[in-house]
Amino acid sequence: MDGPKLNVFQRLIRQWDSLHPYNAAQMMRLRCTAGREDVDRWNAAWLETLNELNVGAVPVIAKRLREAESTVPVRALVELDSATTSIERHISEELNRPFDPSGRSPFRPFILHEQRSCCVGIVYQHWVADSVSIRLLMREWFCRVHDPRRARRRSLPASPGGYWTRYGPWQSDWRLLETIFGSVMWTSRLKRARRVEGDAFAHPTTSFTLHGLPPGIVPSLLSAARREGVTLNDLMLAAIARVCDWHIAAPPTAKRQDLALGTIVDLRGAARPMNGVAPVPRDEFGLFLGFTSVYCRRRDTRSWRDLLRSIASQNARQKSSRAAEASMVRMFGGLVAGELLDQRGLLNWYRKRLPLCAGISNVNLNRTWAADYYPDLLMDYMRISPVGPVMPVVFTPSTLGEDLHFGLTCRDAAVSPAQAQTVAAEFSRILVDLSNGRAPV
Repeated sequence: MDGPKLNVFQRLIRQWDSLHPYNAAQMMRLRCTAGREDVDRWNAAWLETLNELNVGAVPVIAKRLREAESTVPVRALVELDSATTSIERHISEELNRPFDPSGRSPFRPFILHEQRSCCVGIVYQHWVADSVSIRLLMREWFCRVHDPRRARRRSLPASPGGYWTRYGPWQSDWRLLETIFGSVMWTSRLKRARRVEGDAFAHPTTSFTLHGLPPGIVPSLLSAARREGVTLNDLMLAAIARVCDWHIAAPPTAKRQDLALGTIVDLRGAARPMNGVAPVPRDEFGLFLGFTSVYCRRRDTRSWRDLLRSIASQNARQKSSRAAEASMVRMFGGLVAGELLDQRGLLNWYRKRLPLCAGISNVNLNRTWAADYYPDLLMDYMRISPVGPVMPVVFTPSTLGEDLHFGLTCRDAAVSPAQAQTVAAEFSRILVDLSNGRAPV
């Protein structure tokens, strides 16, 4: 049976998939005190999760979703060993490996054995689901192995409508003409934004690395944010701007001196529908993401206080104006460009029109199921974001308990693996300095 049409972001991501796989991943590190995990048990639990939640295959016919099909294989789980590979290497390879574009096999689960721990995770086709949906899938998989009494035994509801129905201007209180005009002005302003070095669009291979920060750093970072009257996300964006200025963006020229950064936003939490329309339920399986962006002037990047104030002010205005919900207008613009241009023309369009240096996807996992099992059984929970034609570098900070780590996904032509270590070290240093009450120099 035919289902609803793909929403605008799902269709845009499928365009990006034709340029390079736009895959994402999530994984949990579990304490294993009794030796290696029972792989057969995890495999059976995975197949049971797909069947009971009814989220196996999600084929697309003529831009419409169809009902999930029960076509899961008998053996789905890939078993890895840290003696022969690393989690970073495995994820990097999977980010570059295409999925079947039909959507009939959108998940690649894996388990990697480590000393006294193991990583269990899913690499997934991002247009199929957002981070909230995958975290729910991970919860059900985990519960079927370690806490079966709490496992859900009924199907997840599928998304019945698109962005316009859920987040249109009459539902989320944003102005269409004002947003269109603002998008045109924003595109014009980006003509002054610095691009990234290297032929990052012609050579889209990506790599992932995982980085920890000192244990217990979160309370002191939150205190630093409160002292400045900003959010933790504002602090991180300012740190990313500094790192981009030093290591990622091309040197400033007479015409291009500024920086632009993006933020990936969970619309389920951000949107405030009006007129009696309920928010999207947390258990509705699908993709509901928007984005916002900030512009960092050259003169502001020279002063930490000015940079932070500018970013915080822009983010506050965008929350008030519902910019994340209204980002569907820019998505539609990208969708139209993809329909009109060939691959080379489309890549050139993104390079010229949307020169964002980097982006952030920041999540507080203390508000999720992972906090219930941390740190006794669940040692850590990690998220991996893809890079697409808009942002060649993405930071994915995740907070669990009082600890914070971040993933770093980079297009290799923009940031080499060696440069990625420098980028991660500088970002970490800035956050550590802030946690110790020192403003970055």
